Amino acid sequence: MDPFGDGRRSPVPRKWARYYLENAPSLVWLVFANVAAVFVGIHFYLPDLPGIETLLWPLHMDSPVAVGLMALSVATLLPNLGRSLDDAPRNRVLAYLHTIAFVWLLKSGLWTALALNLHVSLYFPDTWNYFGVLVTHLLFIPEAYLAPHYGATTRGALATALVLALGNDVFDYAGLYLEGVRPYHPRLLYEPGPVLVVGTVVVSLLSVALAARGTVGLILLGSMLNYGALCAEHSSELSERGSRTRAERGSVFLPIFFATLCSQGAKRPRTPPGEKGGVFHHGPSRGEQ
Repeated sequence: MDPFGDGRRSPVPRKWARYYLENAPSLVWLVFANVAAVFVGIHFYLPDLPGIETLLWPLHMDSPVAVGLMALSVATLLPNLGRSLDDAPRNRVLAYLHTIAFVWLLKSGLWTALALNLHVSLYFPDTWNYFGVLVTHLLFIPEAYLAPHYGATTRGALATALVLALGNDVFDYAGLYLEGVRPYHPRLLYEPGPVLVVGTVVVSLLSVALAARGTVGLILLGSMLNYGALCAEHSSELSERGSRTRAERGSVFLPIFFATLCSQGAKRPRTPPGEKGGVFHHGPSRGEQ
């Protein structure tokens, strides 16, 4: 099968991916950074865990699970050190791991941007609560796009990722509408409403679409971020004031900037005839040939 990484299917340049994933110091650092991020994320969820059954913790702690999966995904490259990314191991099990890690990491980053900007005035005065959380989670997006440089996917992996992502949405928000069932969504400074619930489902669908079709997914990503920006612009807190400060205008502009960036990134050359157009390579893996 053709090796992935010709520059059309990932916004992350191939030379950057090779630097971070083929060199021992940078690869080990990347694995360590993800493991450290798992513990930082768990610390955020600690106040919630006593009231949740232990077996449900992975479904509740979205971001720690996302970076944990990415740590496992990147760690599969450790035996490949000294060789090219083109020689990275590929089999059915790894296809599922890389695909789910990609979807979960992307979803966590996009959901955080959406959730913060729906009620930006509740977070913006606190530097860490807004910019710290937003920037660290937006970094999930370029990290997720390292996976297509060494991983492959299958229809089964994409279907599994879709079922898991939508199932997690039901787990998080069903309690908002069903009596006797508690919601498990991440802790927020406001009560989630239909806009966030629908937006979360859109993010789940978008994340899988990005794994399946890069160009279409990037266009949808730009549209979704524009949607988040409009929600922030018309949030109830800001409308009650009647006017926004210059800083608040800048916080609304940030998602629009990312939307424009992604829209520009979607303007790529068409995939030549005979080649696959997905973010990941589609087809039989080395272990399946």
